[in-house]
Amino acid sequence: MRTHINRNVDKLSPLRILLVEENEHDFLALHRTFERSRIASQVTRYVRGEDALARLEADAMSFDLLVTEYKLPGMSGLELCKELIDRELSVARVLLTGAKSEALALEALKEGFDDYLIKDPDLGYPGLLPLIFLHVLQKHRYHQNIKRVEEESKTQAPHGAIDENLTEMVCRFLSDTTLTYANDAYCRYFGAKREELFGKDFMWFIHKEDHERIKDHLASLRLENPVGKIQCRVLLSSGETRWQEWTNRAMFSEQGSLIEFQCVGLDISKRKRAQDDLRLSEERFRYLVESVSDGFFVCEITSGNFLLINKRACDLFGYPMQEALTLSIWDMITPEEHEKLKEDMRVRRNRETMSPLRSAFTVVCKDGSEHKSEISAFIVSFQGEQVLQGIIRDMGEQEGLQEKLEKDYRIEGLTTLNSAIAYQFDSVLAEMTGDIGRLESDFSNHGDINKYIEPMYNATQRMARLSSQLNSFAGIEKYQPEIISLNQIVKEALALVRVTVDPSIQFETVLADDIPDVEADAAQIQFKLAVLIANTAEAIEGPGHIKIMTKTEVTDEEFEKTHPDIRPGQYVCLKFQAGGKKLNETATYKRIESFFSAGSRDRNLGVEVAPEIKEALGGRIAIDIYFPESVGKEILPEKLNTGLSDANGTILVVEDEEDEAGITRAVLEKLGYHVLEAKTGMDAINLARSFEGDIDLAFFDVVLPDMGGEELYSLLMEIRPNLKAIACSGFATDALVQRLLDAGAQAFIQKPFTVSTVSEKLREILETKP
Repeated sequence: MRTHINRNVDKLSPLRILLVEENEHDFLALHRTFERSRIASQVTRYVRGEDALARLEADAMSFDLLVTEYKLPGMSGLELCKELIDRELSVARVLLTGAKSEALALEALKEGFDDYLIKDPDLGYPGLLPLIFLHVLQKHRYHQNIKRVEEESKTQAPHGAIDENLTEMVCRFLSDTTLTYANDAYCRYFGAKREELFGKDFMWFIHKEDHERIKDHLASLRLENPVGKIQCRVLLSSGETRWQEWTNRAMFSEQGSLIEFQCVGLDISKRKRAQDDLRLSEERFRYLVESVSDGFFVCEITSGNFLLINKRACDLFGYPMQEALTLSIWDMITPEEHEKLKEDMRVRRNRETMSPLRSAFTVVCKDGSEHKSEISAFIVSFQGEQVLQGIIRDMGEQEGLQEKLEKDYRIEGLTTLNSAIAYQFDSVLAEMTGDIGRLESDFSNHGDINKYIEPMYNATQRMARLSSQLNSFAGIEKYQPEIISLNQIVKEALALVRVTVDPSIQFETVLADDIPDVEADAAQIQFKLAVLIANTAEAIEGPGHIKIMTKTEVTDEEFEKTHPDIRPGQYVCLKFQAGGKKLNETATYKRIESFFSAGSRDRNLGVEVAPEIKEALGGRIAIDIYFPESVGKEILPEKLNTGLSDANGTILVVEDEEDEAGITRAVLEKLGYHVLEAKTGMDAINLARSFEGDIDLAFFDVVLPDMGGEELYSLLMEIRPNLKAIACSGFATDALVQRLLDAGAQAFIQKPFTVSTVSEKLREILETKP
């Protein structure tokens, strides 16, 4: 009776076991043990020793291991072992016995068994089977191969001598990768003795990350294709990692069974390093080639075939990379100009000139279109041959870039001019405002004059906001928070842009009369709202509508959950709604909402503004902007504050504009102050040093002909540490103002200012106890 079980899990070969066992229970125990283990196995079972002997005599190469019970019907296990030895049938042998007898164990080893195992469940007998079987098989193969190597050294001395004289590493190992032979070169390379290597795993020196790849390679060697090469990393005893290349041959028996692998290895570490260096060099070269903004190419001189071409050149010619590499420079240039390029190449190849080839050529694209391009090229050495290496630049694009550059220069010039105009505009407004203030002061007893003064003052305030908007256009945002009417800002913003908008776009305003004022930078809010209206109108294709509303809203904790930037409280809300074709496109939507997408500190709006984009679908867009109320404040026309009639003290005025200095002096003297005047920063410093009396306050413009406001303030404070200061300007950024305030200046006044503004600030600063 014979039972056959096949579990082929291992990629190389399973453990082939010939089991001679009468007891069905023991056979099933062995079967279950191998099922639970990861060791691939193929078990063939016989009940009688005579049947097993006959099978081994017929085909001993089919089995790796004989496992036999001591007591069998007919021939015993010991008798079976003797017969195998007498008939010179080589197979690893293990004896199983239920008898706990040392004499029996010694007799088994003496008769030729490689090992024995007592079937005692208390000692974990079933679980030990796989490990013991593998150990026995390895030991048996080791001894058998030692014998074979000794015999081969006698009968095949010339071949062995050749192996030992080779500089290449030569080794042999079994199907389970157990080493059976290694020549001197192998031993020297790994610094090990031959007897230490026999029985060792061939994979012991292979880098762990390469193990699976090596196993797959060995498993791929078949009878019909027994030879293959593979490169792998090895670890030396010193810890160094090196590269080897192995040529492996699988050896098979006449029956087609795998016997062993014979391998020849070379150290290729230097070659690998050279290849890696070359690859890195090529990668760097490719990166540089692809990073240039112009087309780049390398081509053969005679044929013109492209050897290298970058993506930019492919884009210029209109070809994909793979197709471009199959073409030549002659395919890319109009035939009428071939001779011109050939002559230029001939002159430089013969070194008649060392100058680069640089000329304009007509380039022919894949779609048949033509355009002028400039080619700059050199004759260079590439891969051992002379080639043409060059750059190709689209002249049309260059002309376009030049036009754009010139346009940018014009815009930059206009921006600078715009800033200068805004500055002069502010200076004129300062004079006008000062004159209005003096007129109001000098004729304070004439009641009819107020009905003329107030409209004049309101007009200067609107003009001041226009000046601030000019500075916003120039990218110079002024620091000017104030109490404003949001309704008035909306009206002025609409007035600025409405005449430029397509008449097919309808406007609607719903402005609540009862909304409180807010504190904000009026010019910035007005400018950004005007740009928002203009951009939205421009984005609408065809008829559309824009609606602007103002109202008060009270937010609570529930609202804050979805709007974390808006704390619970009362707000003045500006609602912007628009409808029309194209408004739902992402690019348009982003362009519109970006003006109010950042916080006020980034946009210099002066308040916490929180945008809420309601909808960007179906051609509609809605933005809600929340302004905290300015509690207890209202907008009133500024009047001259005469409550400081008994003012006294000395004020140093630093102003380079004669008219503005005169107005400031007149205002301060009217208020009762003694005025010292300086036109430059150095004049002010010398005056601060030389004046013998007290100077209570410095009133200085931050833009002077010889120095900036920060430097002047720092030098004045060195001379008079207790000096108080008010900075003023019509051309200062909020960053500059903030730096002055952080340095210790008490206040900043934006030009144009009024008599009332100056009076209030002086009272606030000079009456404050130190």
